[in-house]
Amino acid sequence: TISLLIVVFFLHLQVWVNIGFSGCEGFQVDVCGVCAGDGSSCELFSGTLVLSVLSVGYHKILDIPAGAQRIKLQETQKTRNYLALRTATGESVINGDWVIDRPGQFYAAATQLTYKRPNEIRSRAGESITAPGPTNQELHLFVIYQQPNPAVYYEYILPKDPITDNHSDAYSFSSVLPLGKFFFKGIVRPKMKILT
Repeated sequence: TISLLIVVFFLHLQVWVNIGFSGCEGFQVDVCGVCAGDGSSCELFSGTLVLSVLSVGYHKILDIPAGAQRIKLQETQKTRNYLALRTATGESVINGDWVIDRPGQFYAAATQLTYKRPNEIRSRAGESITAPGPTNQELHLFVIYQQPNPAVYYEYILPKDPITDNHSDAYSFSSVLPLGKFFFKGIVRPKMKILT
Protein backbone atom coordinates (compact mmCIF):
# COMPACT_ATOMS: atom_id res chain seq x y z
CA THR A 1 0.00 0.00 0.00
CA ILE A 2 2.92 2.36 0.59
CA SER A 3 4.14 1.84 -2.98
CA LEU A 4 0.60 2.58 -4.26
CA LEU A 5 0.52 5.82 -2.24
CA ILE A 6 3.90 6.83 -3.67
CA VAL A 7 2.69 6.17 -7.23
CA VAL A 8 -0.50 8.21 -6.63
CA PHE A 9 1.56 11.04 -5.12
CA PHE A 10 3.88 11.20 -8.14
CA LEU A 11 0.94 11.10 -10.55
CA HIS A 12 -0.62 14.06 -8.75
CA LEU A 13 2.73 15.82 -8.69
CA GLN A 14 3.07 15.35 -12.46
CA VAL A 15 -0.41 16.84 -12.99
CA TRP A 16 0.48 19.82 -10.79
CA VAL A 17 3.71 20.38 -12.74
CA ASN A 18 1.91 20.13 -16.10
CA ILE A 19 -0.88 22.56 -15.22
CA GLY A 20 1.15 24.74 -12.91
CA PHE A 21 0.51 25.79 -9.37
CA SER A 22 -0.87 29.17 -10.46
CA GLY A 23 -4.53 28.17 -10.42
CA CYS A 24 -4.71 28.66 -14.20
CA GLU A 25 -6.01 25.17 -14.93
CA GLY A 26 -7.63 24.89 -18.35
CA PHE A 27 -6.32 28.27 -19.54
CA GLN A 28 -3.13 29.46 -21.15
CA VAL A 29 -0.89 32.05 -19.49
CA ASP A 30 -0.15 34.93 -21.90
CA VAL A 31 3.24 36.56 -22.56
CA CYS A 32 2.59 38.96 -19.66
CA GLY A 33 2.06 36.07 -17.22
CA VAL A 34 -1.71 36.65 -16.97
CA CYS A 35 -3.98 33.60 -16.85
CA ALA A 36 -6.23 33.64 -19.96
CA GLY A 37 -4.82 37.08 -20.79
CA ASP A 38 -4.58 38.65 -24.22
CA GLY A 39 -1.07 40.11 -23.91
CA SER A 40 -2.32 43.67 -23.50
CA SER A 41 -1.20 44.18 -19.91
CA CYS A 42 2.51 44.53 -20.77
CA GLU A 43 4.84 45.90 -23.41
CA LEU A 44 7.69 44.05 -25.12
CA PHE A 45 11.05 45.73 -25.67
CA SER A 46 13.58 43.93 -27.85
CA GLY A 47 16.37 44.57 -30.30
CA THR A 48 19.91 43.79 -31.33
CA LEU A 49 22.78 46.05 -30.35
CA VAL A 50 25.64 45.94 -32.86
CA LEU A 51 28.73 47.53 -31.39
CA SER A 52 31.36 49.31 -33.43
CA VAL A 53 35.08 49.11 -32.73
CA LEU A 54 35.67 50.14 -29.13
CA SER A 55 38.61 50.32 -26.77
CA VAL A 56 39.32 47.25 -24.67
CA GLY A 57 37.33 47.36 -21.44
CA TYR A 58 33.84 47.81 -19.99
CA HIS A 59 31.25 49.63 -22.11
CA LYS A 60 27.69 50.28 -20.95
CA ILE A 61 25.27 49.30 -23.71
CA LEU A 62 21.79 49.10 -22.18
CA ASP A 63 19.71 50.20 -19.20
CA ILE A 64 17.01 47.74 -18.15
CA PRO A 65 14.34 49.62 -16.17
CA ALA A 66 12.97 48.63 -12.78
CA GLY A 67 9.94 46.38 -13.13
CA ALA A 68 11.36 44.48 -16.12
CA GLN A 69 10.31 40.84 -16.43
CA ARG A 70 11.30 37.90 -18.64
CA ILE A 71 14.71 39.40 -19.27
CA LYS A 72 16.85 37.80 -21.97
CA LEU A 73 20.30 39.11 -22.92
CA GLN A 74 22.20 37.02 -25.48
CA GLU A 75 25.31 37.42 -27.59
CA THR A 76 24.25 36.57 -31.14
CA GLN A 77 27.41 34.51 -31.63
CA LYS A 78 30.34 33.31 -29.58
CA THR A 79 33.05 35.95 -29.12
CA ARG A 80 35.96 36.68 -26.81
CA ASN A 81 33.86 39.43 -25.23
CA TYR A 82 31.94 39.04 -21.97
CA LEU A 83 28.60 40.35 -20.76
CA ALA A 84 28.61 42.14 -17.41
CA LEU A 85 25.77 43.39 -15.23
CA ARG A 86 25.60 46.05 -12.52
CA THR A 87 22.77 47.38 -10.39
CA ALA A 88 21.66 51.02 -10.40
CA THR A 89 23.68 51.51 -7.22
CA GLY A 90 26.87 50.42 -9.03
CA GLU A 91 27.10 46.98 -7.43
CA SER A 92 28.70 44.43 -9.77
CA VAL A 93 26.46 41.39 -10.22
CA ILE A 94 28.11 39.41 -13.03
CA ASN A 95 31.68 39.77 -14.35
CA GLY A 96 32.56 42.90 -12.39
CA ASP A 97 35.90 44.44 -11.45
CA TRP A 98 37.81 42.50 -14.13
CA VAL A 99 36.83 39.17 -12.57
CA ILE A 100 35.06 36.74 -14.92
CA ASP A 101 32.49 34.74 -13.01
CA ARG A 102 31.71 31.10 -13.59
CA PRO A 103 28.32 30.44 -15.18
CA GLY A 104 25.59 29.99 -12.61
CA GLN A 105 22.83 31.63 -10.58
CA PHE A 106 23.13 35.16 -9.21
CA TYR A 107 20.68 37.24 -7.19
CA ALA A 108 20.23 41.01 -7.58
CA ALA A 109 17.47 43.59 -7.98
CA ALA A 110 15.00 41.17 -6.31
CA THR A 111 15.32 38.50 -9.00
CA GLN A 112 17.40 35.45 -9.79
CA LEU A 113 19.71 35.82 -12.78
CA THR A 114 21.10 32.89 -14.77
CA TYR A 115 24.45 33.43 -16.47
CA LYS A 116 25.46 30.95 -19.16
CA ARG A 117 28.71 30.71 -21.07
CA PRO A 118 28.55 27.75 -23.46
CA ASN A 119 31.44 25.37 -23.94
CA GLU A 120 33.99 27.34 -25.96
CA ILE A 121 35.04 24.38 -28.11
CA ARG A 122 31.75 22.88 -29.29
CA SER A 123 29.22 25.68 -29.11
CA ARG A 124 28.67 28.60 -31.46
CA ALA A 125 26.21 30.24 -29.07
CA GLY A 126 27.33 33.28 -27.15
CA GLU A 127 26.91 34.16 -23.51
CA SER A 128 23.49 34.81 -22.06
CA ILE A 129 21.88 36.30 -18.97
CA THR A 130 18.22 35.59 -18.21
CA ALA A 131 15.93 36.52 -15.32
CA PRO A 132 12.22 36.10 -14.62
CA GLY A 133 11.90 39.44 -12.80
CA PRO A 134 10.30 41.69 -11.90
CA THR A 135 13.34 43.74 -10.97
CA ASN A 136 13.08 46.29 -8.17
CA GLN A 137 15.75 48.59 -9.58
CA GLU A 138 17.38 49.47 -12.88
CA LEU A 139 20.08 47.12 -14.18
CA HIS A 140 22.97 48.20 -16.43
CA LEU A 141 24.29 45.84 -19.10
CA PHE A 142 27.93 46.17 -20.10
CA VAL A 143 30.09 44.37 -22.62
CA ILE A 144 33.70 43.70 -21.71
CA TYR A 145 35.05 44.48 -25.15
CA GLN A 146 37.96 42.45 -26.52
CA GLN A 147 36.92 41.52 -30.07
CA PRO A 148 35.39 43.69 -32.86
CA ASN A 149 31.77 43.61 -33.99
CA PRO A 150 29.96 41.94 -31.12
CA ALA A 151 26.17 41.90 -31.27
CA VAL A 152 23.86 41.48 -28.29
CA TYR A 153 20.15 40.64 -28.50
CA TYR A 154 17.98 41.88 -25.66
CA GLU A 155 14.38 41.34 -24.71
CA TYR A 156 12.23 42.15 -21.70
CA ILE A 157 8.66 43.07 -20.88
CA LEU A 158 7.30 45.84 -18.70
CA PRO A 159 3.83 45.72 -17.18
CA LYS A 160 1.63 48.60 -18.27
CA ASP A 161 0.85 51.11 -15.57
CA PRO A 162 -2.94 51.62 -15.62
CA ILE A 163 -2.47 55.31 -14.78
CA THR A 164 -0.13 55.98 -17.72
CA ASP A 165 -1.60 53.41 -20.13
CA ASN A 166 -3.27 56.07 -22.29
CA HIS A 167 -0.23 58.33 -22.51
CA SER A 168 2.30 58.08 -25.31
CA ASP A 169 5.22 58.70 -22.94
CA ALA A 170 4.46 55.85 -20.54
CA TYR A 171 8.14 54.86 -20.56
CA SER A 172 10.91 57.33 -21.18
CA PHE A 173 13.02 56.52 -24.22
CA SER A 174 16.16 57.01 -22.14
CA SER A 175 15.25 53.85 -20.25
CA VAL A 176 14.77 51.66 -23.32
CA LEU A 177 17.23 52.86 -25.93
CA PRO A 178 20.85 51.69 -25.99
CA LEU A 179 23.57 54.01 -24.78
CA GLY A 180 26.76 55.26 -26.32
CA LYS A 181 28.17 54.99 -29.82
CA PHE A 182 26.35 51.86 -30.93
CA PHE A 183 24.32 50.96 -33.96
CA PHE A 184 20.80 49.96 -32.92
CA LYS A 185 18.85 47.45 -34.95
CA GLY A 186 15.63 46.29 -33.37
CA ILE A 187 12.24 47.10 -32.03
CA VAL A 188 11.33 49.71 -29.47
CA ARG A 189 7.59 49.95 -29.53
CA PRO A 190 6.27 51.71 -26.45
CA LYS A 191 2.65 51.16 -27.58
CA MET A 192 2.96 47.68 -29.11
CA LYS A 193 0.20 45.18 -28.41
CA ILE A 194 1.56 41.69 -27.79
CA LEU A 195 -0.43 38.80 -29.19
CA THR A 196 -0.01 35.23 -28.08
